[in-house]
Amino acid sequence: MEPEKQKINPAHALLIEDDEACQRVMTHFLQQLNYEVDLADEGEKAVKMAQDKQYDLILTDVRNKGISGKEVIPLIRNKNKSRNVGTPIIVWSAFVHKKNEEMYLSWGADGALTKPCKIQVLKIAIGECSALQRYERKFRHRIKIIEQEWKANGGKKELLEKLCCLDNLQLSIL
Repeated sequence: MEPEKQKINPAHALLIEDDEACQRVMTHFLQQLNYEVDLADEGEKAVKMAQDKQYDLILTDVRNKGISGKEVIPLIRNKNKSRNVGTPIIVWSAFVHKKNEEMYLSWGADGALTKPCKIQVLKIAIGECSALQRYERKFRHRIKIIEQEWKANGGKKELLEKLCCLDNLQLSIL
């Protein structure tokens, strides 16, 4: 009975991928994991789609047609009216290595997968990236944006770090 219920309300995923074979493989994996998949084969199209619809998951390649993953992820996260500021974003690329995974996270991604991958690895990555609630992820990404703007405008990093480390009780006093 439960599998039928899941099929009634599938989750929605945006796949940003320009290679047709990779599109088919990942679409199949996501459908097996009960996702309805929207496909964008170029970066600009993906940003527009992310402005128009809220997704439960976004997967992106690093090298997209038009604008790259490096630009797509921050655009999805930073747009004023983006519906996907708090959506888990996973980089899915042949260029995923431990040394550059941190770079993808600095762009605003929540995780990274090596291309190709197995469905079990995808499922684990989705679980790990979805562990935070949408509002928590949205808050963390907003803090990153504030930190970047603070530094760009000559703010002292130490003061910002102290403010970011305050707990809710201390923040409520402010």
